[in-house]
Amino acid sequence: MSYFPFFVDIKGWLCVIVGGGKVAYRKVCGLLAFGADLHVIATAFIPEFEHLGNQSGRLRRSCREFQEEDLRGADLVIAASDDEGLNQRISVFCRQAHIPVNSASGKEDSSFLFPALITEGPVTIGISTGGNSPALAHFLKERIQGVLPEEIGETAQELGKLREIFQKQYPDSPALRRSLSGTLAEESLKTGKIPDEYALIETQNLMNKKTDKRTNTT
Repeated sequence: MSYFPFFVDIKGWLCVIVGGGKVAYRKVCGLLAFGADLHVIATAFIPEFEHLGNQSGRLRRSCREFQEEDLRGADLVIAASDDEGLNQRISVFCRQAHIPVNSASGKEDSSFLFPALITEGPVTIGISTGGNSPALAHFLKERIQGVLPEEIGETAQELGKLREIFQKQYPDSPALRRSLSGTLAEESLKTGKIPDEYALIETQNLMNKKTDKRTNTT
């Protein structure tokens, strides 16, 4: 089965994680980076959790046995305990309640999968093998990270600002806006930086000439 990848804003979502080991810790770190509110429940936690603090109230830990009531109001659930039977029970409950669930026990007990993530500012790349080989996903992540330009996040932010400028300058020319944005994105990937003001003007003139040429030929 193939899994459809989509990006969703989880800021403010209540995410319940059951488990206090390394798997749960990795999930917690990943979700905190995207603004989720987390409730982690386990009878014991690895020391790394102590370093996280409470993340300005966004991270709550309960050192006790899991109860089904803990899932009330949850937007997302992760069953990451070392008890496979418990993970499966959580999965069944969540599926019946139509709550997205990811289980450390395997993709059969998960309604969604965690990709291997690359995050640089607004740039997010998710890599998944459909749960078949997390090792391969991790390998691909390292390969892709190795070829990404430095400061790609800042580049994306600057391109976003330019895109807004193009939308105001050329409100009736979507094709021109796409060409300008595409040219600048390609150039920034080649050089590792946004073209300076002079180069930007040259790009605009080039696009205008192309537009005039098409107009004249028609």
